[in-house]
Amino acid sequence: MLGCELIVLENNIHQFVFKEANRKSVDKFALLLEQSLANLDDDEPWLTIIDMTESGMIPLRYGIKKINDVSKHYLENRPNRTLVIYAGGPMAQLGSALVNPINNMIKFMTPDQFEQGLIWLQEESVR
Repeated sequence: MLGCELIVLENNIHQFVFKEANRKSVDKFALLLEQSLANLDDDEPWLTIIDMTESGMIPLRYGIKKINDVSKHYLENRPNRTLVIYAGGPMAQLGSALVNPINNMIKFMTPDQFEQGLIWLQEESVR
């Protein structure tokens, strides 16, 4: 099963790469997310990339529910930032237009903005 895989980058940035856009992939992501957060040091910020370049947009409502279920146990008082990489399309563009201007904890960017996104993730203000 391809689903979702985890790559840990330098500076302990967790990149979740979706290979398929289905509920099984989101379930695997939620499992990997929970395992990663459970092993994080208490004082360490959570920096993550959700990469949907290969898969396209995951089931949005289901994905948000799974993220919220896991996050409420681990991220309530922890500095965190999430970079969402997407290939494009109307839903991703809508998410970018709605979230990017008002939220400093999550950004939607395209694959050609990946390096810019890494810089944003690691800015001092999150630590």
